[in-house]
Amino acid sequence: MTTQPVILVVDDDEDDRLFIQLAFEENDDLNYPLAFATDGYKALEWLTNASELPVLVLLDINMPRLNGLEVLKKLRDSPKWRGLPVIMFTTSGEANAIAKAYDLGANSYVTKPPTYSDFGTLLRTVCHYWLEVAHVPGYERQRAAV
Repeated sequence: MTTQPVILVVDDDEDDRLFIQLAFEENDDLNYPLAFATDGYKALEWLTNASELPVLVLLDINMPRLNGLEVLKKLRDSPKWRGLPVIMFTTSGEANAIAKAYDLGANSYVTKPPTYSDFGTLLRTVCHYWLEVAHVPGYERQRAAV
């Protein structure tokens, strides 16, 4: 029996969290429960206390207290969290930020779309790949019989 995968969204921007939540609620293809953390410390606390790890982490870079790159480093330094698929989901498209994220072990780097209408399309693509195409440690999905 499989459990429904939880996606952890780590983002301090209230509007972006709302856009992500609405995109999941409004798209039948995005039928995954979400958990939210508003900064890096809260994300690490959530992960520490979770009974099951998320199947995917959408991680913003620009956050107060502990930014996304610092969180990513902590995730990759921990044997428990090292295998989590982490998608940097951020407004920054700077070459240095992209290079640093991959150097620290990001699985992917995606720039947030400029409008709400594009959030659903982008999130469907990301979730389709990570939850239906790629094999993710700890999550075995049921494939429809062909």
